[in-house]
Amino acid sequence: MESPILDKMLELSEIEILQQQLYRYADDFHFLNQLHTEQQGIMEQAIVYRGLIQRLELAIENGEFCLFFQPKVDVQKGIVFGAEALIRWKHPELGLMAPDSFLPQIAQHEFMLKLDAWVINEALAHMTNWLKCGLQLKVSINVTALSLQTEGFVEQLSRALQRYSKINPENFELEILETEALTDLTKAACLIKACQELGVSVALDDFGTGYCSLSYLRQLPVQAIKIDCSFVCDMLDNEEDRTLVQAVIGLAHSFRRLVIAEGVESIEHGVALMQLGCYQFQGYGIAKPMPASEWLAWLNAWKMPKQWRSSAISSDEKRALSYNG
Repeated sequence: MESPILDKMLELSEIEILQQQLYRYADDFHFLNQLHTEQQGIMEQAIVYRGLIQRLELAIENGEFCLFFQPKVDVQKGIVFGAEALIRWKHPELGLMAPDSFLPQIAQHEFMLKLDAWVINEALAHMTNWLKCGLQLKVSINVTALSLQTEGFVEQLSRALQRYSKINPENFELEILETEALTDLTKAACLIKACQELGVSVALDDFGTGYCSLSYLRQLPVQAIKIDCSFVCDMLDNEEDRTLVQAVIGLAHSFRRLVIAEGVESIEHGVALMQLGCYQFQGYGIAKPMPASEWLAWLNAWKMPKQWRSSAISSDEKRALSYNG
């Protein structure tokens, strides 16, 4: 993601050069005053940006970050097979903050490397605790393109997996946002393969929202793609969104990728997705993200809706008839 504040900081030197030239050649005082005001605004934004980074550094030191987990279900098997780990900031004054309120502003800052490393270790620690209770889940985390493309990331991931050696790497998944820029797809593909050689899987998240969907799907050796929730949420009322969802599912099948739908808000969403050939879901219709402490109780209480069970059986029968025919 782009950071407008950071971009303006980088432009500051250019503005200073331009201002010097204008002082030398221009007589328009009002224009110069306007330029000076803009420069002051950029400086103020830079100070705010620097302050946010410092506050986030302090948040890591003080243990203010935590992970929430949102379930993923496989309706063909009738099971909860995994969860996505999502970061939250337990701000002492502002309360619990979702990542959208602070991450987009710092997406290209090197602090993200530290935060991604924290998420990896924290997720593996929770998986280890669940394993002690006899629970094995496939847990996915979001990793930024910045981290993935930073030298030493694969080694860092390897060390984390060694530190939590009781965890089967096959139960750990990295999700890469399609909307984030991967500057060198050939290099990114090699890095993804290196991560997969450690045993972890890689998924392409928010598929369909970027400008390079087909290029990414063709060149990146990801095992799964996640249909963006913005398409899934409106597919019941918007024929174009339904067509997009159907197209993504078709692409996933054609490229032999697993496909999971985000944004499953209701039983009707699930039924519609099964009719299109998608059987792995994530969304508020199943459960909202929850603290790790609430996970076991929720899991023991969850039951798959009857409509999903009957629709899954119906879909299996249709495939069997098609195959036999």
